[in-house]
Amino acid sequence: MPVKYVVLSHDHQRHICETEIFSDTAVAIGHRNIVPHLIREGRDALVPQITFENSMDIQLGGVKVVLLYLGPLHSDNLIQVHVPEEGVLFGPDFARGSHIFPDFRDMNVDNMLKALATAGHMPDVDIVLPGHGGLKNQDNFLIYRRYLEAIRERVLAQMVDGKSLEEIHSLVTMDDFRADYNINGQSLRNNVDSMYDYLYRYREPNVPGGLPVRAVD
Repeated sequence: MPVKYVVLSHDHQRHICETEIFSDTAVAIGHRNIVPHLIREGRDALVPQITFENSMDIQLGGVKVVLLYLGPLHSDNLIQVHVPEEGVLFGPDFARGSHIFPDFRDMNVDNMLKALATAGHMPDVDIVLPGHGGLKNQDNFLIYRRYLEAIRERVLAQMVDGKSLEEIHSLVTMDDFRADYNINGQSLRNNVDSMYDYLYRYREPNVPGGLPVRAVD
């Protein structure tokens, strides 16, 4: 049976590469924000003929498949694919396996926290396919939300206290999450670096005499 639809979860190359192989039979679908990313980066992928804003339903052999956009997450065009009848949610680069995100450079952290709570309590979800790692369930969203919220608040607290980035690296260890995630030195360093960068643009500190000087390694 020929492939009818190719659903592009988001514009990151490793998740959508060589989808042109289905161009002879399939219609490509993605969020409306995905198109300029695909074109700008020259992704090796189909460009969607159909795009949507918030949600879209498609029918596959009488089974309803719901495409969901929960706002900017890990990219501004990441979508989830929910099959309510089967209790399955495809959450690539949203649900995590045993590894934390490499960094937060392409993430809206505050909206990610909201969306993780939404997905963690979504009805008709028994199985979660994370895209990286084995099968998960909704607890995976809530565990990762706790990690993301914790590192955000810990880095922010140290910034407000006037600590340099290098000092923050030594203070924010995330040791209490090592039972849930494979946190190595470089991945944690990248997480702290990119969270610092995110929060640097989020807040205005009390620095007399003009703009603050951003701390760097």
